[in-house]
Amino acid sequence: MRNDHWLDGDVAFRSLNEQGFGLYEPAGGSAPDIAGKNIANPIAQILSLALLLRYSLDADDAACAIERAINRALEEGIRTGDLARGAAAVSTDEMGDIIARYVAEGV
Repeated sequence: MRNDHWLDGDVAFRSLNEQGFGLYEPAGGSAPDIAGKNIANPIAQILSLALLLRYSLDADDAACAIERAINRALEEGIRTGDLARGAAAVSTDEMGDIIARYVAEGV
């Protein structure tokens, strides 16, 4: 299962050398205007971890668990402010905690 329900901005990139060493990062900039406000969307950063697990550590099951957890959160309508479009929004910390809980629960 990969990126079934991810939204614009929820993108992570990977760059691998021939030996499989990789750099993994979320798309977008550093967003200094929202630094320290607990309103950033952490999904692309979390997806960067999934890429590291899959491509550098050969831990596809763990990567899939993260992707399933993100999909579940989005399917349930859980959004940070940038994606909420007027609906209730969760903070950066809350989104991260929800995704971590879903990974732990094995959704």
